[in-house]
Amino acid sequence: MKLTEAQLKEIRNYLLAGPRYQETYNEIYDHIVNTLEDTEGEYDIDLVAQIIEEDFCSFPEIVLQEEIYKKQINKKYASQLWQEALNTFKFPEVFNNLLLVLMYGLLYRPAVHGDMISKIMYPSIWILSSTPALFYLGKRYFIDRNFLKTSIKYDFLHKTWILGLLQIQLFGYLFVSKHSPFNLSPESRYQFVFLVYFLTSIYVRAFIKFYNKKISVLAV
Repeated sequence: MKLTEAQLKEIRNYLLAGPRYQETYNEIYDHIVNTLEDTEGEYDIDLVAQIIEEDFCSFPEIVLQEEIYKKQINKKYASQLWQEALNTFKFPEVFNNLLLVLMYGLLYRPAVHGDMISKIMYPSIWILSSTPALFYLGKRYFIDRNFLKTSIKYDFLHKTWILGLLQIQLFGYLFVSKHSPFNLSPESRYQFVFLVYFLTSIYVRAFIKFYNKKISVLAV
Protein backbone atom coordinates (compact mmCIF):
# COMPACT_ATOMS: atom_id res chain seq x y z
CA MET A 1 0.00 0.00 0.00
CA LYS A 2 1.04 3.57 -0.64
CA LEU A 3 0.95 5.71 2.50
CA THR A 4 -0.06 9.35 2.39
CA GLU A 5 1.59 12.09 4.44
CA ALA A 6 -1.50 12.26 6.67
CA GLN A 7 -1.23 8.52 7.35
CA LEU A 8 2.48 8.79 8.09
CA LYS A 9 1.73 11.58 10.55
CA GLU A 10 -0.90 9.42 12.22
CA ILE A 11 1.66 6.64 12.63
CA ARG A 12 4.19 9.07 14.12
CA ASN A 13 1.63 10.38 16.58
CA TYR A 14 0.58 6.86 17.52
CA LEU A 15 4.18 5.95 18.35
CA LEU A 16 4.59 8.93 20.67
CA ALA A 17 2.91 6.91 23.41
CA GLY A 18 5.41 4.08 23.04
CA PRO A 19 9.22 4.16 22.94
CA ARG A 20 11.05 6.64 25.17
CA TYR A 21 14.08 7.27 22.96
CA GLN A 22 14.52 8.77 19.52
CA GLU A 23 16.66 5.91 18.22
CA THR A 24 14.02 3.31 19.11
CA TYR A 25 11.25 5.53 17.80
CA ASN A 26 13.00 5.89 14.43
CA GLU A 27 13.69 2.17 14.17
CA ILE A 28 10.10 1.15 14.95
CA TYR A 29 8.65 3.85 12.70
CA ASP A 30 10.80 2.73 9.74
CA HIS A 31 9.89 -0.90 10.39
CA ILE A 32 6.17 -0.16 10.46
CA VAL A 33 6.25 1.99 7.32
CA ASN A 34 8.26 -0.61 5.39
CA THR A 35 5.95 -3.40 6.54
CA LEU A 36 2.82 -1.47 5.54
CA GLU A 37 4.24 -0.56 2.14
CA ASP A 38 4.87 -4.26 1.51
CA THR A 39 1.32 -5.13 2.55
CA GLU A 40 -1.64 -5.30 0.18
CA GLY A 41 -4.93 -3.67 1.07
CA GLU A 42 -6.18 -0.46 2.63
CA TYR A 43 -4.41 1.40 5.42
CA ASP A 44 -5.88 1.28 8.92
CA ILE A 45 -4.30 2.40 12.20
CA ASP A 46 -5.24 -0.99 13.65
CA LEU A 47 -2.64 -2.48 11.32
CA VAL A 48 0.02 -0.44 13.13
CA ALA A 49 -1.09 -1.86 16.48
CA GLN A 50 -1.06 -5.35 14.96
CA ILE A 51 2.52 -4.94 13.67
CA ILE A 52 3.70 -3.70 17.05
CA GLU A 53 2.04 -6.65 18.81
CA GLU A 54 3.44 -9.22 16.39
CA ASP A 55 6.97 -7.83 16.04
CA PHE A 56 7.60 -5.98 19.32
CA CYS A 57 4.98 -7.52 21.71
CA SER A 58 3.81 -4.21 23.22
CA PHE A 59 4.82 -0.70 24.17
CA PRO A 60 5.74 -1.75 27.76
CA GLU A 61 7.97 -4.48 26.34
CA ILE A 62 9.65 -1.94 24.04
CA VAL A 63 10.35 0.33 27.02
CA LEU A 64 11.77 -2.62 28.97
CA GLN A 65 14.10 -3.50 26.11
CA GLU A 66 15.15 0.15 25.87
CA GLU A 67 16.28 0.10 29.50
CA ILE A 68 18.33 -3.03 28.87
CA TYR A 69 19.88 -1.48 25.78
CA LYS A 70 20.60 1.78 27.64
CA LYS A 71 22.65 -0.10 30.23
CA GLN A 72 24.53 -1.90 27.48
CA ILE A 73 25.31 1.26 25.55
CA ASN A 74 26.39 3.11 28.72
CA LYS A 75 28.80 0.29 29.48
CA LYS A 76 30.10 0.32 25.91
CA TYR A 77 30.53 4.09 25.92
CA ALA A 78 32.35 4.01 29.27
CA SER A 79 34.79 1.47 27.84
CA GLN A 80 35.35 3.57 24.72
CA LEU A 81 35.87 6.74 26.77
CA TRP A 82 38.42 4.91 28.93
CA GLN A 83 40.21 3.74 25.78
CA GLU A 84 40.41 7.32 24.50
CA ALA A 85 41.96 8.31 27.83
CA LEU A 86 44.60 5.61 27.43
CA ASN A 87 45.25 6.83 23.89
CA THR A 88 46.50 10.14 25.29
CA PHE A 89 49.63 8.25 26.35
CA LYS A 90 50.30 7.16 22.78
CA PHE A 91 52.10 9.09 20.06
CA PRO A 92 51.41 11.90 19.21
CA GLU A 93 48.95 12.68 22.04
CA VAL A 94 51.57 11.87 24.65
CA PHE A 95 53.29 15.20 23.90
CA ASN A 96 50.33 17.03 25.44
CA ASN A 97 50.84 15.08 28.65
CA LEU A 98 54.57 15.85 28.58
CA LEU A 99 53.76 19.55 28.24
CA LEU A 100 51.63 19.33 31.37
CA VAL A 101 54.48 17.68 33.24
CA LEU A 102 56.76 20.51 32.11
CA MET A 103 54.16 23.01 33.31
CA TYR A 104 54.19 21.26 36.70
CA GLY A 105 57.85 22.11 37.10
CA LEU A 106 57.53 25.68 35.86
CA LEU A 107 54.64 26.50 38.19
CA TYR A 108 56.01 24.75 41.26
CA ARG A 109 57.58 27.72 43.03
CA PRO A 110 54.89 30.32 42.15
CA ALA A 111 52.15 27.93 43.23
CA VAL A 112 53.76 26.70 46.44
CA HIS A 113 54.91 30.12 47.66
CA GLY A 114 51.99 32.15 46.31
CA ASP A 115 48.21 31.93 46.19
CA MET A 116 47.96 30.45 42.72
CA ILE A 117 46.32 27.18 43.81
CA SER A 118 43.05 28.54 45.14
CA LYS A 119 42.83 31.60 42.88
CA ILE A 120 43.91 30.14 39.52
CA MET A 121 44.59 26.40 39.44
CA TYR A 122 41.49 25.07 41.19
CA PRO A 123 39.08 27.38 39.29
CA SER A 124 40.83 26.26 36.09
CA ILE A 125 40.13 22.64 36.99
CA TRP A 126 36.48 23.46 37.67
CA ILE A 127 36.11 25.25 34.33
CA LEU A 128 37.90 22.48 32.44
CA SER A 129 35.76 19.78 34.03
CA SER A 130 32.63 21.67 32.92
CA THR A 131 33.45 21.06 29.24
CA PRO A 132 31.39 17.81 29.01
CA ALA A 133 28.39 19.73 30.38
CA LEU A 134 28.64 22.20 27.50
CA PHE A 135 28.67 19.34 24.99
CA TYR A 136 25.70 17.70 26.71
CA LEU A 137 23.61 20.87 26.87
CA GLY A 138 24.50 21.85 23.31
CA LYS A 139 23.66 18.39 22.00
CA ARG A 140 20.37 18.05 23.86
CA TYR A 141 18.90 21.53 23.70
CA PHE A 142 20.33 22.95 20.47
CA ILE A 143 21.56 20.30 18.02
CA ASP A 144 18.77 17.81 18.78
CA ARG A 145 16.12 20.31 19.84
CA ASN A 146 13.71 19.33 17.02
CA PHE A 147 13.62 15.62 17.86
CA LEU A 148 10.32 14.21 19.08
CA LYS A 149 12.03 12.01 21.67
CA THR A 150 15.21 12.30 23.71
CA SER A 151 18.27 10.43 22.53
CA ILE A 152 19.40 7.40 24.47
CA LYS A 153 22.88 8.97 24.44
CA TYR A 154 21.81 11.75 26.78
CA ASP A 155 21.86 9.41 29.78
CA PHE A 156 25.57 8.70 29.38
CA LEU A 157 26.40 12.34 28.66
CA HIS A 158 24.48 13.53 31.71
CA LYS A 159 26.11 11.03 34.06
CA THR A 160 29.54 11.80 32.63
CA TRP A 161 29.50 15.53 33.29
CA ILE A 162 27.62 15.48 36.58
CA LEU A 163 29.87 12.85 38.15
CA GLY A 164 32.95 14.76 37.00
CA LEU A 165 31.77 17.99 38.62
CA LEU A 166 30.81 16.25 41.86
CA GLN A 167 34.24 14.66 42.12
CA ILE A 168 35.95 18.01 41.54
CA GLN A 169 33.81 19.68 44.20
CA LEU A 170 34.61 16.90 46.66
CA PHE A 171 38.32 17.20 45.90
CA GLY A 172 38.18 20.95 46.36
CA TYR A 173 36.56 20.61 49.75
CA LEU A 174 39.04 17.96 50.92
CA PHE A 175 42.29 19.49 49.67
CA VAL A 176 41.82 23.10 48.55
CA SER A 177 39.18 24.86 50.64
CA LYS A 178 39.83 26.61 53.93
CA HIS A 179 37.59 24.01 55.59
CA SER A 180 39.75 21.09 54.47
CA PRO A 181 39.97 18.34 57.12
CA PHE A 182 43.60 17.72 56.15
CA ASN A 183 46.48 19.91 57.22
CA LEU A 184 48.55 19.66 54.04
CA SER A 185 51.82 21.39 53.41
CA PRO A 186 51.88 23.84 50.44
CA GLU A 187 54.02 21.36 48.52
CA SER A 188 51.59 18.46 49.03
CA ARG A 189 48.63 20.68 48.26
CA TYR A 190 50.16 21.75 44.97
CA GLN A 191 50.97 18.16 44.03
CA PHE A 192 47.40 17.05 44.71
CA VAL A 193 45.91 19.93 42.77
CA PHE A 194 48.20 19.48 39.80
CA LEU A 195 47.53 15.73 39.71
CA VAL A 196 43.79 16.44 39.49
CA TYR A 197 44.44 19.06 36.78
CA PHE A 198 46.50 16.50 34.85
CA LEU A 199 43.80 13.80 35.12
CA THR A 200 41.03 16.28 34.28
CA SER A 201 42.91 17.35 31.16
CA ILE A 202 43.22 13.73 30.05
CA TYR A 203 39.54 13.13 30.75
CA VAL A 204 38.35 16.20 28.83
CA ARG A 205 40.56 15.51 25.79
CA ALA A 206 39.39 11.90 25.76
CA PHE A 207 35.77 13.01 26.11
CA ILE A 208 36.00 15.41 23.15
CA LYS A 209 37.49 12.72 20.90
CA PHE A 210 34.92 10.20 22.06
CA TYR A 211 32.09 12.68 21.50
CA ASN A 212 33.21 13.52 17.97
CA LYS A 213 33.39 9.83 17.08
CA LYS A 214 30.28 8.45 18.79
CA ILE A 215 27.90 11.17 19.99
CA SER A 216 27.91 13.98 17.45
CA VAL A 217 25.56 12.01 15.15
CA LEU A 218 22.24 10.53 16.20
CA ALA A 219 22.76 7.01 14.93
CA VAL A 220 24.10 4.63 17.58
